[in-house]
Amino acid sequence: MDAEDLAEWRAWFPVLQHTAYLNTGTYGALPAPVVDTVCAWYRMLEAEGPWSPAVTQRADEMFERVRGKVAALLGAEPAEIALTRSVTDGINIIAHGLRWQPGDEVILSDREHECAWVIWHEIARRYGVRLRIFPLANDPNELLANVQALLTPRTRLIFCSHISCVTGLVVPGAALAELAHRHGVLLMLDGAHAAGQIPVDVRALGCDFYASCGHKWVMGPQGTAFLYIAAEQLPQVEPSWVGAGSRSRECKGPGDERLLWAEGGRRFENATRAWGLYAGLETALDIIQQISPAKIAAHVQTMVRPFKEVVQALPQLRLLTPLAAERSAGLVAAELTGYRDELLSKRYEERRLLFPCAPRDDGTHWVRIAVAYYVLPEELQRVVELLREASM
Repeated sequence: MDAEDLAEWRAWFPVLQHTAYLNTGTYGALPAPVVDTVCAWYRMLEAEGPWSPAVTQRADEMFERVRGKVAALLGAEPAEIALTRSVTDGINIIAHGLRWQPGDEVILSDREHECAWVIWHEIARRYGVRLRIFPLANDPNELLANVQALLTPRTRLIFCSHISCVTGLVVPGAALAELAHRHGVLLMLDGAHAAGQIPVDVRALGCDFYASCGHKWVMGPQGTAFLYIAAEQLPQVEPSWVGAGSRSRECKGPGDERLLWAEGGRRFENATRAWGLYAGLETALDIIQQISPAKIAAHVQTMVRPFKEVVQALPQLRLLTPLAAERSAGLVAAELTGYRDELLSKRYEERRLLFPCAPRDDGTHWVRIAVAYYVLPEELQRVVELLREASM
């Protein structure tokens, strides 16, 4: 990425004029073209009249374009994609759509986001499913061994984040899928932190289900997301939250005993949708593909590796993210001991550094820096200076 391109991209984000925005891991800042698209859509809706023939046709065509562009981003077929509102939606679709029996087992890591582990705990409570928790390890062989140790004849599914929101680890997804399928087990990956940050190919990964969102590294609007269901697994997932849009048009209405679902992932879509937001997602997807996930990942690595090496040398700091490029991306997380909270807590107000830093009950702090493609090395140096000062 040359300096001219980087300057153009940074100009899309007004927040960068006054703040080092290092929190794409929570919410990606919207590029100006995405904001423009969303606003233009809502102006068009009001000018034409919601539900006018021109609007509904444009909305239907746009939704199918978005489905196709999501499929292209993930290496899937459009029929394998459901357009959702959040990763939480996607996990719920799978968790409540599979046919559980008491005593079935689900394996998940000890470092999952709340949106995931809460769902699986509810599945355990509701259906008598047993949860098995494995320690997420940075070493891929150790990680696979931890999962292997929990596999039993009752294991139905393994759930894991593709990139951990807690440590920034990129899990060995393909190896995890091979292990799962060798034992007749399904694999679902939470791709919230992968799509848009690194190249994703669900075929190469071999996962059965993949949930991701538009509002993080894709840098699309909040309230947009997507779910991949491998075509061969579609019959295994029953729509459980249904409504207008879920059924096949062959069902004629009340009294028709043939409740047939819409084709492919469309059966998991229903009700009123925020058209303008998905139009914004289309623009965000176009931008990511124009820059290229592979180029984004390579560029980010040029900044992240030296940053991690410097951070790792700071006193009383434990780097949680692997140094190796093949096991990490743009999320850098660390645990701090004995750092001055009065400095860390004012990182935004006084330093214009925006990243999460959470104090823990044991006196430590957890910090996470999200290095998106527009971040400058000097912004990361400002983080190092703050941490060094807070450690004294």
